Amino acid sequence: MQAGAGLIGRDTEMALLDRLLDQTAAERGSALVIRGEPGIGKTALLDRLARTAEERGMRVLTAAGVESESRLPYAALHQLLFPLSAAIGGLPPVHRAALRAAFGLEQGQPDLYAVALAALDVIVDAAADRPIVLVIDDLHWLDKASADVMAFVGRRVGSDAVLAVGGTRTVALDDPQRRADLPDLELGRLTAADAAALLDTHAPRLSPSVRERFLAEAAGNPLALVELPRSAAVVATAGPLPLNGRLEAAFAARASTLGVRESALLLTLAADAACDVRRLLAAASETAGQPVTLGDAQRAIDAGLIEAAGSSLRFRHPLMRSAVYQRAPLAARLDVHRHLAGQLADLPDRRLWHLASAALGPDPDLAGELERHAEQAR
Repeated sequence: MQAGAGLIGRDTEMALLDRLLDQTAAERGSALVIRGEPGIGKTALLDRLARTAEERGMRVLTAAGVESESRLPYAALHQLLFPLSAAIGGLPPVHRAALRAAFGLEQGQPDLYAVALAALDVIVDAAADRPIVLVIDDLHWLDKASADVMAFVGRRVGSDAVLAVGGTRTVALDDPQRRADLPDLELGRLTAADAAALLDTHAPRLSPSVRERFLAEAAGNPLALVELPRSAAVVATAGPLPLNGRLEAAFAARASTLGVRESALLLTLAADAACDVRRLLAAASETAGQPVTLGDAQRAIDAGLIEAAGSSLRFRHPLMRSAVYQRAPLAARLDVHRHLAGQLADLPDRRLWHLASAALGPDPDLAGELERHAEQAR
């Protein structure tokens, strides 16, 4: 979490990332995977890396895994390489055709190896003009094809001005993510001194007893230290809670202060984080039973729950999304998935995903539709 221009308790990690940027500028590329529990500061480090790289004149390409797109091949790769779309036309014909087929721009079954080589070519060619930093958050939600391509690229940029850094949740030692054989950086919890400094920075007027309660319950998790003081309801919670449960309680308490329209908007965004604003507002309006507007979105932004990301909206942290979705009534979750399916009629993969999420049990008609779509895709 930020303190001035830095992050409290992350001096060693910031120094490492700065060294990697220095090496990238000297055309000694590398890759790094930052791992850690939810709220430990992975996204904060990635954001700081992106800002520093831009300040140094480097080009930053970003992508983030999204649960609803985790089964869509090359979805994350398309997000990452979209700013380099014009350069795809300059690739050799075989590589150009592979990438265009992967992105659904022309017919054909893309070969994974050809796509990976094409992605490497595009990135390395662009880095010849200006060093490139690839910043990829939520690797655990990446579709497998994109993850394989990005791991391929990360292992082959050693002599190019390319740095690839991703963030992911801590996983088991035998998890497929670890088989990419890329260097790891495991983020631990803050020391007692750093945790106290972070809490005092964000909540300087706590009483001694409440301060000690927050320090004990946060257990060195930066996001918890920042978020728990924002919800007085947590103080009254009896007994210890799992860390994620405490954070979700804090986020849900903040969300509960909003009105019907804002709550519908949050639930809709929680059900489909990749939804564009137009469809998002339309589905939220159906869920709320009244028009939901950008003004309602602004109130959720002002509450610190979501933020604008270009022309779309996103939760300020994935745990906020989890809190909103998991604490919503089952009937409301089913309704919002049905409404989103109605808004995504021109996107059959996502429409069917939402229809399946809205089903309470076996549905022969939906099963048949899924089979027909799978056959068409195959």
